[in-house]
Amino acid sequence: EIILKSMAKNQEDRFQSADEFRAGLVAFLGDRPKLALEPAVIATPPERKFVGRKSELAELLAAYKSAWSGAGKFLCVSGEPGMGKTSLIETFLAQLANDLQPFALAKGRCSERLSGAEPYRSVFEALESLLAGIQGAHFRTLLAETAPTWFTQLAPGEEGPLATLGPEPDSKEFADLIRTGTDGRRVHTMLRDQHTVAGIGRGYSDDILHRARLSPYASLTSLTEEQRETLLTSVHEVLAEGLLEERKRTGGLPPKIGDHWIVHGRYGTPCPRCGADLRRVSYESHEVTYCPVCQTGGKILADRRMSRLIK
Repeated sequence: EIILKSMAKNQEDRFQSADEFRAGLVAFLGDRPKLALEPAVIATPPERKFVGRKSELAELLAAYKSAWSGAGKFLCVSGEPGMGKTSLIETFLAQLANDLQPFALAKGRCSERLSGAEPYRSVFEALESLLAGIQGAHFRTLLAETAPTWFTQLAPGEEGPLATLGPEPDSKEFADLIRTGTDGRRVHTMLRDQHTVAGIGRGYSDDILHRARLSPYASLTSLTEEQRETLLTSVHEVLAEGLLEERKRTGGLPPKIGDHWIVHGRYGTPCPRCGADLRRVSYESHEVTYCPVCQTGGKILADRRMSRLIK
């Protein structure tokens, strides 16, 4: 999310300042543990003689300490051509290496000339340099988990987590699973499981079950042959409609994708089919939205979070 917003094609969709970027980064990282990186090695210190710039070097060191403490830091070094920006950074990194301070270095070249046609080029170069560095194995795992699509482009022949994804929703394999499968899990759980079927997720699962008039608690094995066919048709229809809406977007992605969902995230609003209030079941990591009239025969499903509040 941070990377996509940083490189949005339209200027107004990107971070507008270092402070805005920092706030987004802090919100994304949360309380994640710090990485235990080994000291990086700079093979050749800058050959050119570097004099002065003590205040700038001190500011860079303070930023490094802030980042290493877990607070995070984003700095931009700017100036006219020939002012010594590259020398400043190279000297700073050489000092870190000489002091055996741990850090990972990513290098990508920016080009204003290519900004319109190849806006991601410098980022790809930076990621490639990380994968090729002494901490490559660590970053390979991290990138495969957080950005699998980019990982497959940067590491051809290595599928990473994509290799464990389930079949596509429009595949014969998935259709056979729905029509003849004996999976005893709830259908909602199956649809959210990326190892069972790829690319549906929570929001579309809510909308699919609402379209199919099925309870969020219904299991696959409890469905009749007719209900299974209705479920499969609903999967195809809801995803096709969602894709059509996403293709209408202009100006980059919004902060939360899926603003066109039919019932997901619309708890308390009228059901678009019958007008009854939509209900939800809340879990620690997500919530399920449904219509009691259309999906559960009027039954209100137990909401554990609300039950705890009432107690």
